[in-house]
Amino acid sequence: MPADATDEVSASSEALRVRVERRAIAYDWTTRDAMPHGVAGDERFVFLTEPLTGRVVALSRYTGRELGELPAPPGGFVLPFALRSTGVGTLAVLDPGGFPDPTAPPPTASIHEYEYRWDRRARRFEADHVRSLPMTGAITLFVEDFEVLPDGSYVVSESILGALWIVEPDGTVRPGVVPAGFAPSDAIPGLAPCGFPAGVSVDGIPFEPAGMFAPGVGFLAADDTYVYFGNTCAGGLRRLPIAALSDGRAPHLRGADIELLSPPPPGSVTDVLKGLVVDRYGEPDTLYAMDAIALEVLRIDLVTGARERLIGPDAVLFDFPVCATQLPPVFGLSPLVVVSDQEHRWTGINAALTEDQFRLPFVVAKVIPFHRR
Repeated sequence: MPADATDEVSASSEALRVRVERRAIAYDWTTRDAMPHGVAGDERFVFLTEPLTGRVVALSRYTGRELGELPAPPGGFVLPFALRSTGVGTLAVLDPGGFPDPTAPPPTASIHEYEYRWDRRARRFEADHVRSLPMTGAITLFVEDFEVLPDGSYVVSESILGALWIVEPDGTVRPGVVPAGFAPSDAIPGLAPCGFPAGVSVDGIPFEPAGMFAPGVGFLAADDTYVYFGNTCAGGLRRLPIAALSDGRAPHLRGADIELLSPPPPGSVTDVLKGLVVDRYGEPDTLYAMDAIALEVLRIDLVTGARERLIGPDAVLFDFPVCATQLPPVFGLSPLVVVSDQEHRWTGINAALTEDQFRLPFVVAKVIPFHRR
């Protein structure tokens, strides 16, 4: 723990909601008044995006107290959405350029890179915008997530058409796995969207996305060999060799290497896996996934594809969990930080509602998994 972190302990005094199960412990680490979404963190900070307010805030890892925020890039944020830690004191923000709007031209997504630090003398958080990487030339109707690959490039998921794009370290944008055209026959299995099933409810609330549209490829994670991804339409956890993203084939042919690693449970109507996190600190060959509909956290074996419920369901701690990150070890603990944005309670997402039903404040949970081995 950084020496100055102990100065903040007194700021955290509210009673905790704690859930203890045989595979993990979870508790409400902090709360936010504005809807949170993306999350990343390190030994000192946890960062959250607040898409609807156009902010990316820095919190103390130890108390959840807000310490500052990232300066907006030139021109400002449109929709700061996803986050990734890219190194010591560096962070990347994915901005889709807006929510999908069929009446408007396609937005241009961007990745904004930052450096940040803690000024010990002034006792304050500081950050600088380093550069912006617009995805000019890519078809990005809505990019939902991104991940950093071993060579420093980014893989970006486009969920409306169903595609994976690559942004190179020098800012070059190129197709990774992209349909050859816009016809339904061009859709790439495992990446493509489809219709959302009727009759789904979340915590007793009917859930009907606008137009009953189920996005395709969404949340991403990666290790040194594979990119892993979920798909709201098809369900399950899939993977693609990283090498396939840059081989000599045409981009639409690379989808042939997509594998279904962990299929949806038998008889399931939906299998919406979000907030994917490869465990880099404790459990080998392990990925954590947020089941947004079932309000629980899953643990998936990356060798066999077998999945188990890590903790939940819990409608308070995991109130439509969408994003997660694993913090590096401090005192031997590498907790998950889980963000829930209550999409099922928002008329902006759930067409079954006539008014918002948010349960304020928004809860950000920490989960401490117990090792299987």
